[in-house]
Amino acid sequence: MGIRLLLERFIPWLGLVVVLLISTQTTTVVGTGPAQRNLVLGKLDQQHSFGQVFVAEQLYLSGIRVLLVPPPGEREDLVTLRLRVYTEGLPDLAVVSLPVHALARQGMTTFAFEPLRLRMTPHPVTTTLQLTLEAPTLPPAYGITVIAGADSYAGGHLLVNGVARTQFDLAFQPLYQQRWLDRLLPISRLAEGRPGLLGWPPFYALLVYGYLYVLGRILMLWWYMIFVECES
Repeated sequence: MGIRLLLERFIPWLGLVVVLLISTQTTTVVGTGPAQRNLVLGKLDQQHSFGQVFVAEQLYLSGIRVLLVPPPGEREDLVTLRLRVYTEGLPDLAVVSLPVHALARQGMTTFAFEPLRLRMTPHPVTTTLQLTLEAPTLPPAYGITVIAGADSYAGGHLLVNGVARTQFDLAFQPLYQQRWLDRLLPISRLAEGRPGLLGWPPFYALLVYGYLYVLGRILMLWWYMIFVECES
């Protein structure tokens, strides 16, 4: 078997493997959120909770960053972030707890969870969620400083003990899991809500690859028939 024939048989399969690998790789991207704030809103402790209403922008929400200033020391009390749809009576979508000593001393603390597959609507996106921060065992003397700012985020508002404070926004950023290939081809959105194989995002990448491969073979055959055979 000649090298040319071997390459012709090998390269398409290599390309298929490469497309499959690329379509399954993911990365974390930061969504819209008022992260840079300078207002000390209050203390998070066993007597006070804080939250934020926001709008999810992408399909897979995988975490929330919050700007908190922990007290000195190595306290083991848990800080819990709860996430749910902004509708009363619905169960939590995610619950993440961190000990106080694990909060970032500088910068934002990330509360990560398994990516949530949110059902997105056509434009504009209207998936409204609520995050709530609680520290049910933390004494007020060791309260965590909550950073916020004046209202600048159009997608929601801050909550203090469950009460809306529309003139403020929490310093936060949503995190999303995104497939590398979604930047070129929205395979995740194409698969959203579909059954079986049609609900597997890499299927659409492989489908496009197969289409381009067949199209390329047809064009090569056409070129050979017109130019090569005519010259001979």
